[in-house]
Amino acid sequence: MNYTFDKFDFAVDILTLVCAPLTIFFNTIVLYIAFQHVDMKQRLNQRFVVSMTVADLVYGLVYMSTRLYINCIPRWLCGPYYMTLWTCQIASVVFLLCLNIDKYISIRYPLRYPSVVTDTFVNKQSNYKIIIVLQYIIVYCTLIICWSLILIYCLLSFYCGPVVYEDVLLNECSILMKPVYYTIMLLVFYVLPMLLSLMISAYIAWKATRRSKLYQQFTVTGPHLKYKRRTLRRMFFVFISTIWTSVTFLPYRIALTALYLCQAYSNADLKFDIYSALKDHREAEIGELQTAQFDHHMWYNETFFDSRLTHHIIKLLDAEDGKTCSTGITEITIHIFLCLLPLGSVGNPLITILTQNVYRIHFQAVWDSLKIMCNLKKRQSPNSVDNNTNNSNNNKSKSTETSKEMVLKSPQSMT
Repeated sequence: MNYTFDKFDFAVDILTLVCAPLTIFFNTIVLYIAFQHVDMKQRLNQRFVVSMTVADLVYGLVYMSTRLYINCIPRWLCGPYYMTLWTCQIASVVFLLCLNIDKYISIRYPLRYPSVVTDTFVNKQSNYKIIIVLQYIIVYCTLIICWSLILIYCLLSFYCGPVVYEDVLLNECSILMKPVYYTIMLLVFYVLPMLLSLMISAYIAWKATRRSKLYQQFTVTGPHLKYKRRTLRRMFFVFISTIWTSVTFLPYRIALTALYLCQAYSNADLKFDIYSALKDHREAEIGELQTAQFDHHMWYNETFFDSRLTHHIIKLLDAEDGKTCSTGITEITIHIFLCLLPLGSVGNPLITILTQNVYRIHFQAVWDSLKIMCNLKKRQSPNSVDNNTNNSNNNKSKSTETSKEMVLKSPQSMT
C-alpha cells in the first residue's frame, strides 16, 4: 500500500510541476492586462480580481515550481515557505468571497449600485465624489484588512506554538501541526468561506434567472440593455469562478477536515479508554506504570510486559496511529482530490480571460503579437543565411570587377 501512495505522491508532484509554468504564464498575462487596459477607477471590484491573481501567481512561483524539490529547502526557509503557501491559498478564497459579496450587493440593491456612475455623475457631482471616496475607502480597507489578517494569522501560527518542526529531519523542510488547530484552520479559513461563496453564487444565479424572465416581458433597449448584458457577464464570471474553485479546492479540504475530526474523536475515546483501564487496575501497578519508561510501542518495565493491561493499552496505542480513520480508501481519495488543486490555479486566470471582454480582447491581441514575433523569427533565420550568401557573392563580384579595372588601367599608365 505504501508503494501505491508513493506513486500517488509522484503523480501529484509531476502534475504540479507541469501546471506551474501554465499558472505563471496565464496569471502574468491577466495582471499585465489589468494594469495596462482595465480602468480600476470605474471598476473597483477588479482589485479583488487582481488580488486573487497575485495570490495564484505567487502560489505558482513559490509552491508549484518547487514541490518536487521540497526536501531540498533548508530549515531556515521552511517557515517563510509554508507561510507564503498558506497566505496565497487563504487570500484566493477570501477575495473570491469578497467578489461574491460585491455581486450580491449589486443584485440586492440594483438601483443604487449602478447609480454611482450614471445619474449621480450627471446631476450631483459633489455627491458623486463623496460616494466614490467611500467606495475607495471600503475597497482599500477590505484589501488591507484581509491581507493583514492573513499575514498575522500565518505569523502567529509559525511562531506561537501551533506549528512545530520535526526534530528527526533536521535538514528537510518538514513541519507538524496540532490536529485541533489545523482542523479549525481548515474549517474557518478554507471550508467556510468557500461554502459562503457557493451560497451567494447560488442566490445570484437564482436572482439573475428570475430577472431575465422578468425582462423578457418588457422591451429593454439602449443603455439599459448594455448594462443588463454587462452585469450578466460579470455575474457569470463570478459564478463560474466560484464553481471551478469549489470543484478543485473544496473536496480535498473537506476530506482532510473529516480525517482530522475523525482522528481527534478517536484520540478522545482512546484517552478515555486508557484512563478507565488504569483506574480499574491495581493501585500498585498504576504507580509502577507511571514510573515506567516506554516509547509508544516499547515497554521497558518487564513486570508489566506480559500483563493483560499492557496488551490492552498497546492495542489502544496502535489505534492512535490513525488506523481507525486513515484507511487505504481514505488515503487514495485524499490523493485524488489533491491532484485537483494545481488544476484550480491554472483554471482561474483562464476563466477570467474567457468570461470578461477586456481580458479576452487584449489576450487575443497579445497572442497574435506573440505569433507574429515567432513567424518573423522563423522568416529571418533562412533570410539571414540567404543575405549572407548574397553579400559574399556581391563582394566577390566587386573584387573581380576592381581587378579587371586595374588590369585595363595599367597599360594606359605605361604609355
